[in-house]
Amino acid sequence: FIDKNGSDSFTSTYTKFVHLKEMYLAQGFPKWSFEQGLGQNVFAGCVTDIFITIAIFFTTNLYESLGFAIIAQLLCSGMCFYWLLREIKISGFSAVMAGFMYAFCGYVLLTMPFPNLTTDVYMLPVLMLAYERLEQKKSWWLMPIAVCYVVTLNSFSLFIMTIFLGLYILFRFFQGEDRSLSHFVALIGKLALLYLVGVLMSSFFSVNNLIQMIESPRVL
Repeated sequence: FIDKNGSDSFTSTYTKFVHLKEMYLAQGFPKWSFEQGLGQNVFAGCVTDIFITIAIFFTTNLYESLGFAIIAQLLCSGMCFYWLLREIKISGFSAVMAGFMYAFCGYVLLTMPFPNLTTDVYMLPVLMLAYERLEQKKSWWLMPIAVCYVVTLNSFSLFIMTIFLGLYILFRFFQGEDRSLSHFVALIGKLALLYLVGVLMSSFFSVNNLIQMIESPRVL
């Protein structure tokens, strides 16, 4: 976190986490707060990345815990990218090197003060990995879980990731042996169904998230 005037990481992100922790200790799970804007449902924002959630609700020193949580996000990004590359038969050494480069790329380092953006970095390879397992091994369970996790944190992130995933699917499809239209339509149908299952699984949190987005003055 950067402690300077106009720094969102300190004046917005950190203070929000402090407020959530105080509410959790005082009343349990955060619901409504008049200390955010003129009064707002903060339930949607209280469930964040798993590492940040542990730092907020299950540790005593929030500032230090958030530092460790962000480091964990960084390492998780590299490991997820490594697993993706191994799934598509990239050699071990190349996958390790690529994982390190992905984990320490400029975007990750710049978004470290904003944990919700760093979450997107390690969840994108997970979505791509879920597609590879669906296509190669007919294993479907990872896709709805990944979609559920992303939508729970931020519905807009899934929109951006889906665009990138769509381009990745086209690229991988034309690399494969079966390029028939029927196979492509069946594949997209399966993905759409699994996406829907993931969104429904997350609805307990994602509906509140969507309401908060709609009520935000930034959409006006």
